[in-house]
Amino acid sequence: MVGKRFGGAITDLVHSTGGWTDPTTGARGAQPNAQLQMLASKQSLEMGANAIGYLMNQTEVLAYSTKDFTQKPKGFLIGLVETGGTEMLTDDLNIRALWGKLVDADTEGLLGGFSTFRAPDGSPGMSIAIDKGGKGMQDKIQSFLDESVGKIGADMPYNIHHSFSEGEILRATNDWTEAKNGQSYLGRIQEIGGRNAISGLVRDRRELEALVKADIAKGGPGPEGGGLQADFEQGGVGGPGAPQAGQQRAPARARARPGGQTELFAGRGLDRECLCDIDTAA
Repeated sequence: MVGKRFGGAITDLVHSTGGWTDPTTGARGAQPNAQLQMLASKQSLEMGANAIGYLMNQTEVLAYSTKDFTQKPKGFLIGLVETGGTEMLTDDLNIRALWGKLVDADTEGLLGGFSTFRAPDGSPGMSIAIDKGGKGMQDKIQSFLDESVGKIGADMPYNIHHSFSEGEILRATNDWTEAKNGQSYLGRIQEIGGRNAISGLVRDRRELEALVKADIAKGGPGPEGGGLQADFEQGGVGGPGAPQAGQQRAPARARARPGGQTELFAGRGLDRECLCDIDTAA
């Protein structure tokens, strides 16, 4: 729906695992992750982020675009890719184990959450966005990658290649307790693309809700082999299980994270390649 409506070209869809660490309590969690890869302009990406937030009842949507390092970086992106064809990071337990080791080694509180993806050559990987800026933060992250990630990789039964870039991060939000009809999302879409840009989104949301409820009624993936867990009034759509990376399932499903956050990752250039993670609070 989003790709067609706002001019993005969907190129891939991967189901795997994503997770987070609570910055206050240190609690960790992981959940199903549906990552959508698409080509989109910067404006289309922002409208798409707001549209996904609206359609999926998300409280916050993050959009990331990578860029070359500048003198005043405002955010960063880390990529960890398993090389050598071992495919260990296609397993949920291995993904969680790697994330646990990374968080344990993170004495500076750099890491907030991760998503998993497939590199262009098909290799499984982990993407980490850091919404903190400054040259000092850049140096801390680089040190973490050189020292801690290097040691962690040496202890793993597979090879890890890491990349590091500056990230331009956009936040789209809607407080559903106050804006019960998603007005913040719709208003931003209209601000960027005009009134015609929001035309049909309300209908799309009703159709999506009906589709998911029908899927539940038929009995698809779920706690007992049943359908997706869905409650649009209470925060979105999501299945409780975590599919393995690369496992195919019905498109445009969700991954769970407290607060119902969604992330969009974009590459370089005007027509950029973005990875869209649909995150939903169960």
